[in-house]
Amino acid sequence: MKNDLPLIAIDASSGGFKPHEIFFDNADPKSKFEYIIIQHLAPNHKSLLGELLFWHTQIHIQVIEKEIVV
Repeated sequence: MKNDLPLIAIDASSGGFKPHEIFFDNADPKSKFEYIIIQHLAPNHKSLLGELLFWHTQIHIQVIEKEIVV
């Protein structure tokens, strides 16, 4: 399946939640963009970013924990 939506990749440190909060508070949920946040974490640390961003956007959030085709 071909997806023609623009893809925006955002690099993230594990302690840098505030900029993401501000960004997604202001992101238009009706825009034609898809976002991927690549978070730097220790291999044994579970990310809470998806759960935290849930409260800052109406955009659907999908946490990816293994390889997928974009």
